[in-house]
Amino acid sequence: MPDLDGVDAEIEACAALAEQLGQPLYEWQTTSFRAMRAGLESRLEEAERLSDEALVLGQRAHPEAAAVQHGVQTYIRFWSQGRLDELEPVVRGLAEQYPWSSWKAGLAFLFVELDRRDEAHAEFEALAASSFRDLPRDCNWLLGMTLVSATCAYLGDRERAAFLYDELLPYERRNVVAVGGAGSIGFPAPVLGLLARVLGRDDAAIAHFEVGLRCHEAINNRAMHARNLFELGVTLGQQASDEARRRAASLLDQALEESRAVGMRRLTEQLIELKLQDQGLAGAGVGASIDAVAVSVELERPDLRSHAGTDGTLAILFSDIEGSTELTERLGDRAWMEVLRSHNATFRRHIARHGGLEVKSWGDGFMVAFRSARQALKCARAIQQDFAASADSEARLRVRIGIHAGEVISDQADFFGRNVIVAARIASLAAGGEVLVSGDVQELVANSAAFAFGAGRQVQLKGLQGSHWVFGLQWGAELGDAEREVVA
Repeated sequence: MPDLDGVDAEIEACAALAEQLGQPLYEWQTTSFRAMRAGLESRLEEAERLSDEALVLGQRAHPEAAAVQHGVQTYIRFWSQGRLDELEPVVRGLAEQYPWSSWKAGLAFLFVELDRRDEAHAEFEALAASSFRDLPRDCNWLLGMTLVSATCAYLGDRERAAFLYDELLPYERRNVVAVGGAGSIGFPAPVLGLLARVLGRDDAAIAHFEVGLRCHEAINNRAMHARNLFELGVTLGQQASDEARRRAASLLDQALEESRAVGMRRLTEQLIELKLQDQGLAGAGVGASIDAVAVSVELERPDLRSHAGTDGTLAILFSDIEGSTELTERLGDRAWMEVLRSHNATFRRHIARHGGLEVKSWGDGFMVAFRSARQALKCARAIQQDFAASADSEARLRVRIGIHAGEVISDQADFFGRNVIVAARIASLAAGGEVLVSGDVQELVANSAAFAFGAGRQVQLKGLQGSHWVFGLQWGAELGDAEREVVA
């Protein structure tokens, strides 16, 4: 078992000697070890602070080594956070500057994380050309082999997977460290699981993932533990037995909880996408954007209490574009993306102008929170008026909007369990160019002359019991001149 108490004791002993000697070299190394230790337990903010402090100290001792160590620590932290795209120029530069090092493998794996298959394949083939002998057998060899093995699994290269599996197997329970202890990417066990899965050895894959869970739990590495939960859950979910699939669902729920707690953006998105697939909403940017946004928010459950009004009430607006599927087919992907960018920019301009908080967007779907129903209604009205004013009637977008309000302070779980769903369902009932609101919203502004509504109607909302009153906000085209002056 890992002796973390012993590690901490040695770091403190190193710190005491560094203070006694007063030499920048040892002060830098001690601070870098502390950054490694924080990163090992996924205390990412603390790890970033200590890593930056170590870089400053290292400039007085060994600038080049300090820069490399800082680069390694940033790479590992950004990997956890799903931010490796921000490091691409840096990693490219390091791979060019140190072509004999594991940075080449790091660049290949960066492309894996960014899902850029062609570039990952090119870097992988460059390393495979020498049967991976270009990865030097130094203190970073295991790091490079682990990253290149993960790349191989992503590419599904069965021939190389067999070779790499045999190379990596003896190190399954070894903690993979980089640059003399500057950082750790955890144990190779889950990567062996990925290779075994490529080779069609599901039983072996499951066994490796189980080992990885125990190893990463023992060192409290929450980021790698979450990844293990994800991969084991995916593998079990493909098994035939009901028991395996039930356990898979439980593991994926745990992975989502841990990834959110750590701040693992990419893994959280992958887990949400799996949940959407389970509900038939995968690829929900076309035709089901409102449902996709509602499901993902329900899974993430962001804390919205600070954005509620003084009475604890929060108004929720959902929207999407009517007929987006047909628009995409008619315009083509490239033109549709331009339309979508313009639509999203218009939305965000009005959200900012009316004090809204963009909670989630997905494709052409938005969920926005407001402190009051009045703010939400004013924003919705302005959005519809903006799109209606488009000079090109052919390209004019017909946006449908739904608004509901509920209390978020007293019971946040109930808020997400019901109020968000009510708002989403109302938006799904709206026609293009319509703002449809719940009876609760209409009541909240009933005494205001600033808003006019059409006759209400009772509707059934999918997944919710009973009937519900909804009202259409009159935002411009349906108003006479006198009414338009009142609501302007």
